Order: sequence, then C-alpha cells, then structure tokens
Amino acid sequence: MNEAIEDARRYFDSLWQREAPAWRAGQITPYRMRDGVCVPFDLGLTTIARVADQIERPAALAETVERLAKIGPEQFAYGPDQHHITLVGFVPRFADPAEAAAERIERLRQAAAMALADAPPAVFDLIGFGVLGAQVFVQVVPRDGTWPRLRERMVGALARVGEASRGFPSMAPIHMNVMRVTDARPSALAALFARIETLRQTPLGTLAVDNVSLVMTDFVVTPRHTRRLAAFPLSAPTARSESR
Repeated sequence: MNEAIEDARRYFDSLWQREAPAWRAGQITPYRMRDGVCVPFDLGLTTIARVADQIERPAALAETVERLAKIGPEQFAYGPDQHHITLVGFVPRFADPAEAAAERIERLRQAAAMALADAPPAVFDLIGFGVLGAQVFVQVVPRDGTWPRLRERMVGALARVGEASRGFPSMAPIHMNVMRVTDARPSALAALFARIETLRQTPLGTLAVDNVSLVMTDFVVTPRHTRRLAAFPLSAPTARSESR
C-alpha cells in the first residue's frame, strides 16, 4: 500500500472517531439552506473535477446517495450534477460575482495552467461515507500520489502569482460532499446515521479524473450559481508522472 493510500485511510479513520460521537448524541449544528442555496450566500473561485465530466465515473455513487437521501428527506442532498472533488480552493470568498476581478481570474488561470501542465489523469477509489460536523461526504482515496502532487504543485503555483489557497490537513484524503444536515433533531438523524455507519467502508466504485475546471461557484456547486472559467485536461501518460 503506498503512502497516499495509507495517509488517506488513517485520516478518515481518525476523523470518524472524532466526529461520530456527536452524531450518536444528536449534537449537530445544522446548516441553513433556502431553495437549495446556503444561507448566508457567498461565492468562491476554486478548481474542481466534476464527476459527471470524467472518463470513468463510480457506478454506485448516485444510486447510493439517492437511497441515503430517502432515509433523510429532511436534509439537503447534492444532486448528481453537484458531485465533485476539489483540487484547491482559493481565498477570500465574496458575495457578489462582480468582486471577482478579471485580473484575479487570469492570475488563477495562469497558476492552474502551470500546475497542471503535462499532468496525468488521477484515479481514485470511493470507499463509503464519513461525517464532518453537519456534512456527509464520500471518502475518496487516491490510487497513487498523482492528486497529492497536483495539489502541492497548485499551492506552489498560487504562491508564485501572489494568491492563497484554503489549507488541507493532508494532501491525500478527499471529501466528496453529498449531504448537508438542515434538520438536526435526533429523530431526523438516528436512522440516517445508522445507515451511514453501515455504509462506512462500502466500495462505491472508481473515479478516473481526466480534466479539472476553474470555476466560480457557491459552497454546494449549485448549477445556476456555477460558472466555468477555464478547463484543463489531464492527459500525460501515467508513467511520466510516476517517474518524476
């Protein structure tokens, strides 16, 4: 087992041990949502890989999330077109799209182009669910060090153009957020948490990412509030990446 896989699995196990007791005790602070949008509303610039855009998509993901949503219909569930993983997100966030100056977008585009030049596709295993506060996510484990290296390259490229990124506790583990708790009553959480616990180590399929997008979007990638600003293919042969 390589270092990226071990790092991700240790992280997810530790996070579960830390976060699960609050769910069992019904001590969750819910999110506020209105018409499928976070309250308060804001936007950010970020680099993401949308599941629907990739060359290989996890077969069981959408169906499993849909079944989970039926157990917790009071909660906000991400739709299939909102499922994504984040490469690197940028700070600060803003309330008005007009605050995203064209000059800043161009700096971020240049940074992403530098970081992702000659990058190979990245492959991931989706293994069950985790919780973090009022968020439910799929545990995404990289098959190798490709994605962690791309994150490191992206952080370095941002520094060179004078921009900052949101930090990561580790470069390897990835959260694919699929649900936000909006009703934290114990009666609304009990059956949902029991199902999440049952599914915690269930394989959900493989995701192979061959493109990354620079987007302006809200926290849940609502389609009407998401604008693609640039796209970057990941097409270099894997052997080239592994030999670096």
